[in-house]
Amino acid sequence: TKLCSGGKDGAVGLWMFDSSLHLLYKPIALPKEPKEKKTPCIRSVCWHETMGEIVLATADSKILLLSPDPERFTEPPRLLQRGHRRSPVRALAAHPDGGTFVTGGADGQLLLWDSETGFVVGECSLPHGITYACYHKDGNKIAVCMQVGGGILISQTPQRKLAPTSYRFCEQVKCEITLAKFSPDSDMLVVGYRSKLEILNADSLKSKIGSLV
Repeated sequence: TKLCSGGKDGAVGLWMFDSSLHLLYKPIALPKEPKEKKTPCIRSVCWHETMGEIVLATADSKILLLSPDPERFTEPPRLLQRGHRRSPVRALAAHPDGGTFVTGGADGQLLLWDSETGFVVGECSLPHGITYACYHKDGNKIAVCMQVGGGILISQTPQRKLAPTSYRFCEQVKCEITLAKFSPDSDMLVVGYRSKLEILNADSLKSKIGSLV
């Protein structure tokens, strides 16, 4: 299993996990722009096995694509565009088929991108800033977490349209939701906030299976 990481120092690392976790290559640092003195701060990283590039999102709303190929890993990343009105991009998730990915920002915008062209092909607006996103295994639903008001399921149609559904979770939580992950079979949704994890029935989202503190 391969993993990708990024942090406030602007460094990107590729990792291999077998019997232990170790770096595949020396981490690289994102290049500074001519008018900027600081190294870009990476807020989100997404790399799906069906995608040919790693998606990076920065605190200043840049969306970047970086090749995981050993011969191209040190090349400068490809800048798509600033997609979130200069607000930090905190949420990244790739569709199971790798054809699209979504980004969510503090502006409450959920944007759907074409992985090949790098263009925005769909979007929807939420009432609060977005903190996390995760696809259902079928690719037709996205669990989206917000800074206030819990989370919501967003539908994605085959025509690449995004629309909020009536399915919500953790509405009673007063703090922001920082994590949401479907189980491999997508029967359960794990939601994290503060130091607590809640396990929900993915079919109803109102039914709690268990929790871990």
